[in-house]
Amino acid sequence: MRVVDCIRRSGIRRVAAGAVLGLWAGCLPRAPIPEVAAGAGQLLEVEVGYVREAGAPLRLEAEAHFVRYRVDAVGDRDAVAGLLGIDDGAAVPVGGCVADDGAPHPSASALEVALLDAGPLTIRAPSSDGEGDRDDAMTTHAVIEPQRYPEIMPFVSGVVYGVDAALARPVVPGAHVELTAAGGEDLPPFTVAGPLPAAFPDLSVAPAADGSVELRWAAPVAGATVQLELRWNGARPGAVRCRAADEGRFVVGRALLAGLGDALERGDGVQATASRSERSPFEIPGIGTGWLTLSLQDLVAAGARTR
Repeated sequence: MRVVDCIRRSGIRRVAAGAVLGLWAGCLPRAPIPEVAAGAGQLLEVEVGYVREAGAPLRLEAEAHFVRYRVDAVGDRDAVAGLLGIDDGAAVPVGGCVADDGAPHPSASALEVALLDAGPLTIRAPSSDGEGDRDDAMTTHAVIEPQRYPEIMPFVSGVVYGVDAALARPVVPGAHVELTAAGGEDLPPFTVAGPLPAAFPDLSVAPAADGSVELRWAAPVAGATVQLELRWNGARPGAVRCRAADEGRFVVGRALLAGLGDALERGDGVQATASRSERSPFEIPGIGTGWLTLSLQDLVAAGARTR
């Protein structure tokens, strides 16, 4: 279960920038950390995203997973990533789409997974005044405390990190974001950093009369990709995730959009997102190599279908 999704389902959607999330009693009861043998597999992933939405403050969405797991089979790493909702987008081929039918991930009940404690995480980045003037001083955007993983799977225990916070000032595209771990019961102190993408996508959505949907965005980047998603509510809710070359335009065919037309006609919630990302490797001394994913995302409501 993705940590940010757990926050949303519990009704905690936005918190003040820099606030510590410690209100997840329904999501994150305490559980012991299992002993996982030395030499087991590791998965170190940090995701930090800045989300723009019309009429709303800029949002910071961040998650971190520092995972050690027992290796029983070649596919265990993918099973662990799926179990925890870790997705770098690479599973979807460029130019392709997959429908999210809400089906559970393949069983990973034979695994033994420990989610490691790195202490509080602090996210810092330069901000701007919203008028184009940049402040190169690093601003603290959030401090995330480790929280216990929910006791919904007995073979997964430890701590997780997640925040969904409104920011008072815009972030600077292209700037470096820094995440510092204070060090905890399982991991030493460390710092990771990487660059944000150069620009937000500036997404627009155009549903077509034939049932397809055209997504458009600005400032294409040669050789890069964009993560796209359409999600709708209603009698037949659904979601489609796509990975497109960053060329400024992509069409999602009607075959993947069953139920979307009804949602548009009835005025049910239909949202589209486009996300640019940069991935940077980092090293935790004595532990291993992980990946920091930094993204700029636009979220828009799809309009009525053109006729």
